[in-house]
Amino acid sequence: MVEALDQVDLYRVRLALMVTAGNPLYTAYEAGVQELQLMRSFVEQQLKSYGKLAPALVVLFFQHHLDVYIRAKVKGEDVDVPNFKKMLLNFKQHRKVQDFVPMYTDIPILATLSASSPSPDASGATRPPPSPAASKARKRMKNNKWDARYHKSTAFGQKVHKGKIQDWLNKLPEGVCIPINPTTKKTRCLSFHARGECREGCQRCHAELNETEAEELFVFNQQLFNQE
Repeated sequence: MVEALDQVDLYRVRLALMVTAGNPLYTAYEAGVQELQLMRSFVEQQLKSYGKLAPALVVLFFQHHLDVYIRAKVKGEDVDVPNFKKMLLNFKQHRKVQDFVPMYTDIPILATLSASSPSPDASGATRPPPSPAASKARKRMKNNKWDARYHKSTAFGQKVHKGKIQDWLNKLPEGVCIPINPTTKKTRCLSFHARGECREGCQRCHAELNETEAEELFVFNQQLFNQE
């Protein structure tokens, strides 16, 4: 992880030479680097089973979001500065590498490394990360008691089904978290409860909601999916 921190910090220095002092992009990047340093032990533990891939994943996290932002600005698009700190905190909460750097399987060298580097499952055992083809082949689980307020036939339901859930989560203010199941302490699965289905093997909570829990989740989702 030391080499990853060195590379990320080195790029911070280069970024400082490219933009003016106080530039929002530099400020966001610096905050992300500082948060990464604070989370170092956690990140090392979460990525430990990825072996040689781990440092590359950390560097890729920063470089990918910088690249997406810079390309959009060059095209004249109105795009928000990437909030690296918030994305790292989301990773700390949800602990999903696929959400942290979902694009790594698209890069040949990293895909090759991932094929030989096991990732942890819910029991603590290790298993190879699924290939994109394998992920698509997974069965989908339907929510037979899907709340009608989320259906696509409603105006709110159309918002719920727009874009990636993780992108919506990244916009939330710090400290606002997905409701959890009080018994299992797992976060509610938004794909299952709000979008009506999820992939087989998901580790988030799919348990049936009582009236109070359903209302709590609906209030959270209204805040989540009504963001600009």
